[in-house]
Amino acid sequence: MALKRTFDFATRIRDRDFPMRVRRMTPQDATGMHCHEFTELVIVYEGKGLHAIGDNPAAELVRGNVFVIPKGVYHEYRQEGISLLNIIFETDLLPLPLLDVYAMPYFTMIFKGRAENPEIFKITEEELAEVLALAGKLEIELDEHQPGCQFMATALFMQIIMYLARTIGGKVENTRSPHIGISRTIEYLHKHFTEKVSIEKLAGNAGLSMSSLLRHFKRINGASPKEYLIELRINYACELLDTTRLSIDEIAFSAGFNDSNYFSREFRKATGATPSKYRAERQRQRKGNLVV
Repeated sequence: MALKRTFDFATRIRDRDFPMRVRRMTPQDATGMHCHEFTELVIVYEGKGLHAIGDNPAAELVRGNVFVIPKGVYHEYRQEGISLLNIIFETDLLPLPLLDVYAMPYFTMIFKGRAENPEIFKITEEELAEVLALAGKLEIELDEHQPGCQFMATALFMQIIMYLARTIGGKVENTRSPHIGISRTIEYLHKHFTEKVSIEKLAGNAGLSMSSLLRHFKRINGASPKEYLIELRINYACELLDTTRLSIDEIAFSAGFNDSNYFSREFRKATGATPSKYRAERQRQRKGNLVV
């Protein structure tokens, strides 16, 4: 059995203060099965080659293919002769304002995807030229590292992600793809995560059966609707712990949990700390930042 490798954050991105990098593979060598400690947006801009994700059959890649390899997902390139532009980044460390983009078809998968078998999409020559032009500007910003580099690189990265989300989302909208229903589900969860949510309600809103919703949501997002909902609630609870003086019980109910003990268990599972310890650590960090 071939050894599976993991490419770590330090050797590929290095800078934890700004976790993004552009790498051109011209050509991409055969790699063997490996995974990354970061997310990788892959744009094929020349040649053909075989690529496999996990235990799935290898698929041919051609110019114009775009796909995302989430952190921890094993994949491999099985032959040389293909040229790639990879934008590698750590989503949890990037200071991106997401605003309303979570409601767009395909956005969640392209930016926050955790699915173990990501879909491969094909964009047109005109669309590819636009993406490559933006990626080229991003590459220059990151290489030259002029004052304001991080601000400009973030803006360019957001342009690339949004352009691809709109482009791929537009292609998906013209099909009977479940992506549309899953997009509606994600939008609903973001708007109503503090309320009582049922699978029946989500399925009706998505126009899917309950079994189809659960199957496609997990495939596209790498998490069930319940897991996604809990993540939204925990993130909101972290914000309340950090910015308000509400009690733990008040925060639990404000975030959509009906039981403060259940909230504390889920919070600890997600963050590694109890709500009270999380709050105390955040206060300690802020006081430390004020020391001169």
